[in-house]
Amino acid sequence: MTPVLVVDDDLTYAESCAELIIRRAGLEAMATDSSDVALSAVSDARIEVAVLDQRMPQMLGTELLRKMREINPLVRAIMLSAEATPEEVGEGYDLFNGYLPKSRISNLPDKVMREYAAYQSSLAVPVASGRLLASSRKYLVFGPRTNYRLMGIEILDSSLIDEATWESYLQLDAGEERSYVQTRSGTRKSTVERESHDSLNASLEVSILEDLTAKLDSTLEQVSKRSTELELSASESFERKVSLPAEPSDMSQVYVKSRHLSRTPIFVRFRALVAKQCACCGKVTVLPLIIRRYSGFYATRHEDHLSDGRVNFVDTGKVRV
Repeated sequence: MTPVLVVDDDLTYAESCAELIIRRAGLEAMATDSSDVALSAVSDARIEVAVLDQRMPQMLGTELLRKMREINPLVRAIMLSAEATPEEVGEGYDLFNGYLPKSRISNLPDKVMREYAAYQSSLAVPVASGRLLASSRKYLVFGPRTNYRLMGIEILDSSLIDEATWESYLQLDAGEERSYVQTRSGTRKSTVERESHDSLNASLEVSILEDLTAKLDSTLEQVSKRSTELELSASESFERKVSLPAEPSDMSQVYVKSRHLSRTPIFVRFRALVAKQCACCGKVTVLPLIIRRYSGFYATRHEDHLSDGRVNFVDTGKVRV
């Protein structure tokens, strides 16, 4: 299933938008520069959110959206344009669910997530049991106002690495030998990703979001275990000895001047759909949460600084830390 479709007469731009949505919203997305392909995708795939350029040579975005809704009346749509006239933008506000100028493309994943949640809410049915959490306002004295129920969990990435979190824990210079003890420890805690957190600010209080994430922890732990393939010993610590060859006698020979042993945590990335139901009126809203959870493993690598100024990175696998 591909829930998001991006249509722009500049195919390269459409593909970059789709990649941005995949990377930051965790939703599968496809791109096309053809109105015919777009309409076929709505017919053949379960397109839930369409991101449409307004000024296209084949067909205006507003016209394309009307044709899409003849196929699927529930499809949500965002107008994306750099050249739309005020009249077209005004018409778009009546037809589209949102508008985003291309100059603010970094906000696209957040807008797509909101429309994806709105689409899910349009399909939701009342839920009354198996709730994750019940919340109440201070001014309500008749019990919980809102119930939350988990609808489903999907693993988006079982080995997520944030390149910005690599850290060096040991450095060796040429000719040096060192020993170090590595202790296996770490707290597995689920956190809601920034983009998902920001997009839910209008729907959930921070304290409720934190409580929901904590309640999901045990479920995410079981899903994480099923996705883990590497078996390791139960030892809590181990000692390693590492060394680096000395400088060569021929200084014209390229050699490793220094080696940095680096590591970074590996996360499992999930999408959880949580149904939020008002206990007073029964209205259901579906909230997508993009959550990452520490897997208990670290990725490791060598960062070799060579005598000629180059730097080589060598993947050395993953360890439990």
